[in-house]
Amino acid sequence: MKRYSFMMMAVMFLIGLTGSVSYAAPNTADCQETLKVQLTDKQKTELDVLYRATFAKKKQIVDKYVEFGAITKEMGDKKKQWLDKKYEKLVANGYVPHKCHYKHRMHKAQNGQ
Repeated sequence: MKRYSFMMMAVMFLIGLTGSVSYAAPNTADCQETLKVQLTDKQKTELDVLYRATFAKKKQIVDKYVEFGAITKEMGDKKKQWLDKKYEKLVANGYVPHKCHYKHRMHKAQNGQ
């Protein structure tokens, strides 16, 4: 019984050590390089076609959820408005995705928000 207890404590200790490594600060150097990409007009047009099709399909899925009663019409409208805002952000950012989502959380944590 003592051997089993000791092994369980050792496993818990190792899990605790590996879990704490995942909270290390991410490398922001890679992030800054990806945000400075400039796409050509042809590339933006290609991405626009794909994003429009993708968001149209997502809106159809939301409509189906409303039709099936999985979500209310108000929730569906809110989700579609969110999709529209997301598309507008993509266009405003030149279709370059932001990979550094953690920055906002870090900024809020530093400012005490």
